[in-house]
Amino acid sequence: IRNVTIAGNKGPSPAVALYSTARLSAVNSVVAYNSDKNDVTNGPSCRGSDGPAFSGLDHSCVFDDSCTNVAAKATVAGSIQKDPLFNLEMRKSQPYWSLRGTSPCKNTGARLDYTADDVDLEGRPRVIGSRPDMGCYECALGGMAIIVR
Repeated sequence: IRNVTIAGNKGPSPAVALYSTARLSAVNSVVAYNSDKNDVTNGPSCRGSDGPAFSGLDHSCVFDDSCTNVAAKATVAGSIQKDPLFNLEMRKSQPYWSLRGTSPCKNTGARLDYTADDVDLEGRPRVIGSRPDMGCYECALGGMAIIVR
């Protein structure tokens, strides 16, 4: 999977935040703020039918011990274990997991074979800046503009 945000999920049982029937490899993705059935966010794992849900992470972010068995894999290939700093505004009664302008996930994704036609979940260009962002949304926030007349 690539450019995916897995956040705000509640797992199917105690100590499991995410369950997948296939082993996944994630690129430019974010896994954060997931909990188990009892709303425990510190320590649940991401499980697959035959072991860990993720086989590897490349330029991805894992935060909040949201998936303890994934966090160990987030130490290679440009991956980070930091708060992704989501905006967390609500849209249509659902959380909108876009990145703040100060997010450590901004412009830190792997340079893949993106074209000018590739867009994020909002329809913005997949790369705004020097590199793609981690997660499903590109951060469109730039610096501050001051107009003086």
